[in-house]
Amino acid sequence: MEGVNNQPRKLVGSVYVLWSADANRNKNTKYNGISNDKQDILDAIGSAYANNILYPVYRPEDLNMDARVKYNNTNNDRNEIVLTVGTATLNNIIYQHLPN
Repeated sequence: MEGVNNQPRKLVGSVYVLWSADANRNKNTKYNGISNDKQDILDAIGSAYANNILYPVYRPEDLNMDARVKYNNTNNDRNEIVLTVGTATLNNIIYQHLPN
C-alpha cells in the first residue's frame, strides 16, 4: 500500500490538530481509489453537475467548514483532501485515530 500515515495528529505551526477531510466518515482520508473522499463531495452536489454548490449547509462533505459544499473552483472542499494527503502524494491514505 502506497503512502500510509498513521500519525495520530499533525503539527500546524506550533499547534497539534486532528487530521481533516474524512468526508465519507470511514476513519481515513483518501483522494484516489476505492472509497475516496472526493466522491462523496461529488455525490452530495450531484455527480452530473460538478459546478453545483450546496449553500448554506453544514454537512460532512463541507470539509473547509464555510457552509458550502463545492467540488470545483476556488475554495472547493476537494482541496482539503489534497492538503491532508499531500499534493505530491495523492495516493497517500491518512488513517484517523478516533474511537469507534
